[in-house]
Formats: sequence, C-alpha cells, structure tokens
Amino acid sequence: MSESVNDPMVYLYSKIFTCPVCSKEFVDFLIRKSKLRQLDMDSDFRTRYRDIDPNLYEVLVCGNCGYAALHSFFDRITSKQQDWIRKRFRQTIDTEILKCRLVRQMH
Repeated sequence: MSESVNDPMVYLYSKIFTCPVCSKEFVDFLIRKSKLRQLDMDSDFRTRYRDIDPNLYEVLVCGNCGYAALHSFFDRITSKQQDWIRKRFRQTIDTEILKCRLVRQMH
C-alpha cells in the first residue's frame, strides 16, 4: 500500500528547538529519511524525491525573533551575531514559513 502526500507527517516528525538568539522554544519539522523515495537525479546531482523536498526542511526558523540557519549550524552563532540580529529583526514573523512545505506548494 502506498502512503499518500495528503498526510505530510508520513515524511516528517516534529522536534522542539531552543532559539540561541531569543531563548524561546519552538517546534519545527525534520525529515524521516527512511520514508524518502527517490524519483530522479538532475545533471547537477540534485536528487528529486516523490512528494516532498527534504532541502526545504534544512533551514530552522524561529517564529519569535526570525533567526534562521541551516539545521547543522543553528546553534553555532556568536554573541556579536546574536546582538546584531536582536537589534535588527524584532518584528512580526510571517507564520506561513513555519508550515509544512510540500513540493506541490513550491511549483
């Protein structure tokens, strides 16, 4: 039986993160790599997957202060960088960026 893209949580799981800039906790989604099904590979070696693009989940975004970074670098921020972000990005964050990001939504 084939799993459907109608339920994006087939491909995702939620995890709680703590923002290194504002110290607020937030939930974001990570890819269940075991569920990915490769469709094709481009000439530049970018892999295309069925229903979901795991690259869209490599960036974590704090919905409180707007700090964003690749998952692997999210906690690697200096005090100077934190201060710079705090001074410039205290604004309302568009919550659309925090929702599930399906391949169909990107086209």
